[in-house]
Amino acid sequence: MKQTLNFCASCGMPATPDTAFCPHCATPLAASPVVVTMPPAPTPSVWLDVGGLDRETLLLRDMTPNQQMYFMSEMGKIRKNPSTAFWWAFWLGGVGAQHFYLDNIRRGVIYLCFFWTSVPVIVSFFELFTIKRKVRDMNEQAAIQVAERVSTCTEPTVHRSAPGLGLPIQVLLVEDDPYAAAYISAQVCQDPGDIFQVEWKNNILNAVSRLAKPGIDVVLLDLGMPELGGYKTHLAITSAVGKTVPVVILTGDDSAVSQDITKVQGAANYLIKQRTSSIELRRAIYEAVVPVTASKAASDGGLVARR
Repeated sequence: MKQTLNFCASCGMPATPDTAFCPHCATPLAASPVVVTMPPAPTPSVWLDVGGLDRETLLLRDMTPNQQMYFMSEMGKIRKNPSTAFWWAFWLGGVGAQHFYLDNIRRGVIYLCFFWTSVPVIVSFFELFTIKRKVRDMNEQAAIQVAERVSTCTEPTVHRSAPGLGLPIQVLLVEDDPYAAAYISAQVCQDPGDIFQVEWKNNILNAVSRLAKPGIDVVLLDLGMPELGGYKTHLAITSAVGKTVPVVILTGDDSAVSQDITKVQGAANYLIKQRTSSIELRRAIYEAVVPVTASKAASDGGLVARR
């Protein structure tokens, strides 16, 4: 069976031809898809590729691009490498290092407590013969569980008849990194007829100037800007727009201080870049806009002056 794929030059992971960025590492993909011949799907008894990638590939075939991105993001957080587990067991198996790596903390603590008896050393020696297969099985089970969660994740349902909700929803992206901006824009607006349209500004001054004009429904803000950092970035934007335009924060800053202060300042949502899928991002933007448009409709009698 032949299949057209793009391969990321950075991490080597495959991607579908219509994907502009690698779903694994966010590197821009070259527009040169290749046709590869896929071997027949093996039976479960011989699924022995590292990390259970054969099972993941089969699960990805039945997913939409958004679901694939979410699936790969989640698996990247929990997938374990069989070879890494093997070497942990080889070098430090007596203190339970392999079990700490596999997030089996309780068993790792038991090995550590009884290390002086040499029993864990003997047990870990025998584990060397089976640990790779066990890790592959763990990855396959994790992939199935993530796929089940992904199947329940749907795009936000847009009720086009909702009072005061104008479409498309205009998103102002404030992000200083052009590569990150391109990636985020592709996550939010996935085709020309999308319900979201993205406008990008690379600094706070340009963003504030744009917000002085009408046409923006929601701001998608990175806190790490050249002029300001942390909650001060959000404060600068809210000082310009007040409560008329909701602000969704999408940043790499996962500090509790920034999250607490920006929420007190009125941020509609606080998302961490590395942990947020396209589906979650689009839903957060939509849910930030809907209450605003509904309240405006109630006060304006159904006519919303879009800012």
